Amino acid sequence: MILVGVDTGGTFTDVAAADVASGRLWICKVSSTPKDPSEAFLGGLLRILELSETPKTDIALIGHGTTVATNAILERKGARAALVTTEGFRYVLDLGRHDIPRGANLYRWLKPERPITPDLIFEVAERIDPRGAVLAPLREDDVRTAAARIRAAGVQAVAVSLLHSYANPAHERRVAEVLEAELPGMFLSLSADVLPAFREYERTMVTAMNATVMPVMTGYIRRIQGRLRHAGITAPFVIMKSNGGVSGAETIAAQPVYTVLSGPAAGVLGACMVGRVSGFANLISLDMGGTSTDVAICPGAQPIAATETEIGLFPLKAPCIDVKTIGAGGGSIASVLPNGSLTAGPESAGADPGPVCYGKGGIHPTVTDAQVMLGRLPTTLAGGQLRLQPDLAAEAIRLQIAEKLALSPEEAAHGIIEIVTHNMAGAVRAVSIERGHDPADYALIAFGGAGPLHATRLAEILGIRTVVIPRYPGVLSALGLLGTPLRQDYVQTCLQAGPRYDCEALERAFTELEAKATRWLEQEGMSPERRSLCRLMDIRYAHQGYELLVALPARPGAIDADTMRAVEAAFHRQHAQLYGHVLETSVVQVVNVRLAAQGQLPTLGLAPLTGRSGAPSPSGERRVYLDDTTRDVRCPSFERGALAPGAEVAGPAVIDQVDTTVFLTPAWVARVDGYGNLVITPAETSGDR
Repeated sequence: MILVGVDTGGTFTDVAAADVASGRLWICKVSSTPKDPSEAFLGGLLRILELSETPKTDIALIGHGTTVATNAILERKGARAALVTTEGFRYVLDLGRHDIPRGANLYRWLKPERPITPDLIFEVAERIDPRGAVLAPLREDDVRTAAARIRAAGVQAVAVSLLHSYANPAHERRVAEVLEAELPGMFLSLSADVLPAFREYERTMVTAMNATVMPVMTGYIRRIQGRLRHAGITAPFVIMKSNGGVSGAETIAAQPVYTVLSGPAAGVLGACMVGRVSGFANLISLDMGGTSTDVAICPGAQPIAATETEIGLFPLKAPCIDVKTIGAGGGSIASVLPNGSLTAGPESAGADPGPVCYGKGGIHPTVTDAQVMLGRLPTTLAGGQLRLQPDLAAEAIRLQIAEKLALSPEEAAHGIIEIVTHNMAGAVRAVSIERGHDPADYALIAFGGAGPLHATRLAEILGIRTVVIPRYPGVLSALGLLGTPLRQDYVQTCLQAGPRYDCEALERAFTELEAKATRWLEQEGMSPERRSLCRLMDIRYAHQGYELLVALPARPGAIDADTMRAVEAAFHRQHAQLYGHVLETSVVQVVNVRLAAQGQLPTLGLAPLTGRSGAPSPSGERRVYLDDTTRDVRCPSFERGALAPGAEVAGPAVIDQVDTTVFLTPAWVARVDGYGNLVITPAETSGDR
């Protein structure tokens, strides 16, 4: 019973394998292959089988976190797609919501080009009202005319989003039938399948984005399946979704837009796994990789669920773990702006050519180059796969940063790290302070290839007094894939106003969703004892333009007045937490009913380590530039694998391992817990632990 997780990042593809019975772990990192990520996927999988001496037939499950859909949307590399919509709604995407992104310049911001432009949007005559009644029948000749024009346009996919189809999908279903007959083999994305909920712009946007990534994601999945077959690997293959669950390849191929936070979601789940075994109920996860940093707050070691996020500059109405992503990674490029200020990110050097110190042709200094120059990184990464060249990094920083700012190269490098760390602090504040949580009440779980380098300095900025570095921080997202259930989310608009809710209508809506969920779980091979269904509602006060997600209390029987009173009370509490006030005299409205369907898969349980350690001995030392007042320190270096439970290391120090380097700033002490995690606290409190 070997579980394997493969997480594809911008720079490295991380792989983890676990023996379910013993809890034994194996990890490795291979260079990503951006032109075809499936190549690194198979390469990493075969490498982990070699390291673990596992026969291919012993693999119980392969989980995958991918950025294919994310990159296709962000980089505008999705397929050319068309949209069929109701007559009079051709410009629904372009009109949007008449707002601008938070922090954008009011006078200079330009509305970005939509994923489907008006020249590829085709109208058909039909009309359904918000209750599902047909006001005007579908004119099928319009659909056939649209099909002919779509064929001439040479598109690969078609999105269908008709007015109020969430209340009655009959017209959308018929449009799909006509298009399938007229355009055989065309990828079709229906809003009735992707997001049957009200708000035309958001529903049409997510359906359009789904259409643009369907050909890309389907091709990627087919390539992986082909490589697995060719290698003789027949284990079940599942893909992580934004909601913190996984689904089979066929489900993902139909709704790939739900994977846009695939990798970050896996990392949050891995952080929660570590937080629980280390004894920290409240945690903030910090996943800093080569291109970006993802942060999430997890009260009770559970991620917060959300029903919408943003991908680039567009809204994405999709169930997801509440994650904040910023362009701050080890590969983030540092530059001097025309006004003389220093910046780091969001542009990244990526995996190819990568930072200057990789010696692969990179010319722009990055955060990793700054860390190398200041002595905080070793001379090789990824177990010797990558040899770093500090001289190249120092020269790039000197020419492109230091001389322009009249600084020493070391001061410039330190400034780069300070800027990117403060950028991360802003992201943490966005998911904590801005939502009613004090970061000082949380432990910071830092991981990713670059997160442990910045963790203690970030904690100082935020007033956090406990930092946890997982045993394998560089591959935690891959490990998170090994403890993930099968999951699919369902939604249906069902407008109801309290206090006299139509409980029968609400129960009927949930029953219909549960029937869909049961069919899906059966298709995925989930036996009844491994299934679970959770009911949720989108709730708001009357006249509000947003909703909060509220889980229904777990109580037997159909929805009744007592159920709804409990839901209202939970909504008031959540509103007070987020916004500081409640409107108990206002009418409470149900907007959507939701259902989270889960199937239990084989999962990893982290096993404690045996043995205890005395005072550890350094494996060497490096000359490290700490800050602008402590410029040159002989800093002891330790090998992470030599630190057994109970070992303590006081900063300043560096701790090297195959997948990352931990940098301890002065006045912090790291202690190895019983699971091999580093628990880092200020020196004056470390003895209390």
